[in-house]
Amino acid sequence: MNVGSGDYSITVGPYGYFWFQADATEKKDLSGNTNELFLYKSDLSWERIFSNYNEVRILERKILQPFMKKCRWFGGKARAISKMSIHKVIPLKVEGETHYLTIIEVHYVQRLPELYFLPMCFIPSDSIFDKVEYTAQSVVSRAEIQGKPGFILDSSYHKGFRDFLFTSMERKARIKDDEGTLEFNSSVFTKLNVNTVDSKILKADQSNTAIIYNDQYFFKFYRKIEQEINPDLEIVRFLTENTSFKNSPKYAGSVEYRANDGSIIVFGLLQEKVENQGDSWVMTIDSVGRFYERVIAKAKKEKLPALVNKAAVKFEEAPELIQEFIGRGFYERVVRLGQRTAEMHLALASDQTNPAFVPEYFTANYQRSLYSALRKLTRDRFKLLEQSMDKLNDETQELARKVLAMEDKVLECFSEVYQIKINAIKTRIHGDFHLGQILFTGKDFIIIDFEGEPGFSFSERRLKKSPIKDVAGMMRSFHYAAFGKILLNENYREKDIEFLIQWAEQWQHYVSRFYLGAYLERMGLASALTEQDETLLRTYLLEKAIYELGYELNGRPEWVNIPLRGIYYHMNRYFEAKEVRKKKN
Repeated sequence: MNVGSGDYSITVGPYGYFWFQADATEKKDLSGNTNELFLYKSDLSWERIFSNYNEVRILERKILQPFMKKCRWFGGKARAISKMSIHKVIPLKVEGETHYLTIIEVHYVQRLPELYFLPMCFIPSDSIFDKVEYTAQSVVSRAEIQGKPGFILDSSYHKGFRDFLFTSMERKARIKDDEGTLEFNSSVFTKLNVNTVDSKILKADQSNTAIIYNDQYFFKFYRKIEQEINPDLEIVRFLTENTSFKNSPKYAGSVEYRANDGSIIVFGLLQEKVENQGDSWVMTIDSVGRFYERVIAKAKKEKLPALVNKAAVKFEEAPELIQEFIGRGFYERVVRLGQRTAEMHLALASDQTNPAFVPEYFTANYQRSLYSALRKLTRDRFKLLEQSMDKLNDETQELARKVLAMEDKVLECFSEVYQIKINAIKTRIHGDFHLGQILFTGKDFIIIDFEGEPGFSFSERRLKKSPIKDVAGMMRSFHYAAFGKILLNENYREKDIEFLIQWAEQWQHYVSRFYLGAYLERMGLASALTEQDETLLRTYLLEKAIYELGYELNGRPEWVNIPLRGIYYHMNRYFEAKEVRKKKN
């Protein structure tokens, strides 16, 4: 909207700001700050822009980088970017309008390039509110195409485009170009109802874009993509079509590009929507809060119980005070979560014919490579910790110094993973298993997001690993819940915090062991771990805590004390286990 005359006007910009405008490129806001809001102009039609070298260069240099840097799903915001280029364009005609499925290659100064997916369309200003959810996230750029003012938009926010995706999956449409085929797929077990299509974008802060169809289906538009099968699609489809596992959303469809050279790019995954009460992190944090309320009310004069130092603990084996404060209801939920984890692992290991899922055995070479990777992780994270001490408060610095002094002992602990012969199997696993990846229905748990660890490539995520790695991830997540609740709750009095920290150790110790006991039982294993399983569990718990250390140092320094406490706790368990072994020998 413009108000004014002559060469100057006040404009309501696409992001809700007011601009004092003197020309098409130089704007000054009413508070006096100078801003560059690029207005893309072209004498070519929208259909010809992506085939013109000069027009593409303008998009790459002037538009893509500022847009992507403000998107929640773009993971390279903090890195030095050398350039962005349009790697591939797939045009789609939808109700007379041209949408482009664009693959953007982001080149970094000190990292390998990454590919991102951005569907785009041009909508004239006079029809934008009829077709698009008009938000800061949806606007790629202001534009004037052949004299017609409008906006280049993220097509995800265009209802017609979203509806086209859904109906195309139901029809199993195929669109070929010179380099391959764009495939719209749907499951043989699902009949999509396309008579009426209602879609909406979820506003959640996440690394992908989520769309709900007819309140029955959940569609995930992947933003960071690779030229390889996405493990999320691969595992979800396998669990749906090849196993009887019921506790993950069922595969319903997908949008994929299969190149003539055999590579594949997955743009999106459609799954059946699961009714739920939120993720298990929220449920667990609530339970921890009730535990702390009971502790504050009843435990001031109670002596802290000695930890029952067993790998797996049943409710009745925990001290009576712990039973009272945790409660049987939450214990039963933790048991069910352990059972569902085991059932997932059994399902992922159930196919002896599909090479991508057939279990494999540990080898001596694999054990050495695992140890080598653990050494590098430890050296890198401990060096980062040393360099980041000035970011930490006095209390955290004190704990950090204790942990840094343990570096040689940490490497000694890790060395056990190749010093003994391990006969365990490797299978496909979840790979990024924590409470935030589990939906709670009120009675049961649904496991979601099989994409794997975000810091790894798709090929790395698809490698087979010990299922105990997932178990360790969940046990670390319980540790995070115990101490995260203290960080998140500003109502705890200073004098109560040190008191609660001692009880947080108790909570995470027993809840982790309740979970592990239920997992082992459902797997048909003894509750007393073998030496090799103890070694693997200890290794993966410590690895996860050290990995978390880097994550928090780079993103949330105020949370660093949680992985530091984890490393300190797991190393103390290691020292105790060594003493027990000495006495046995």
